[in-house]
Amino acid sequence: MTLRDQAALEYLTEFLKRNPQILEMAYGEYGSDEELAELQRAAEQPASWEMWGPRKPMSDDEFRRGQIGVYDEGVTPNQYAEPTNTVPRKTVALMRYFKHTDPESDMGFNLLELKTGEFRVGMLADNWPED
Repeated sequence: MTLRDQAALEYLTEFLKRNPQILEMAYGEYGSDEELAELQRAAEQPASWEMWGPRKPMSDDEFRRGQIGVYDEGVTPNQYAEPTNTVPRKTVALMRYFKHTDPESDMGFNLLELKTGEFRVGMLADNWPED
C-alpha cells in the first residue's frame, strides 16, 4: 500500500468515526445495539480494511447521470443508506475500494480521490471487485 493509499484509508476510518450515522442507517436494523457498536469500532480501525485499486472511475461507478454518490460530513443517508450528495465523475482522479476484513461482513466503501487531491467517501458497496 502506498503512502497515498494509507492516507485514503486513514481518511475513511476517521470519516466513519465522525459520522456513525452512516453505519447506523446501513446496519442498525439488522442486529443489536451491541453488534452495531462492535461494527462501528471495527470500521474505525485501519487494520479492519483491505483495499482494491486504485483505478480510474468509469460509468459503472455513477450514481446518476455523470455523478458519483458521496457522503457529506454530518449528513444522515437516506433509508437505503445511499449518499445524499454527488460529485461529477470527471472530477474524480482515482477510486479505491475498501472492504471490511471480517469474512462475514459485506461492508465496503468506494473512496474517491478528486483531481484536487481531496478525498471523499463514496457509496457503501457490498461487492468485492474481481482480480
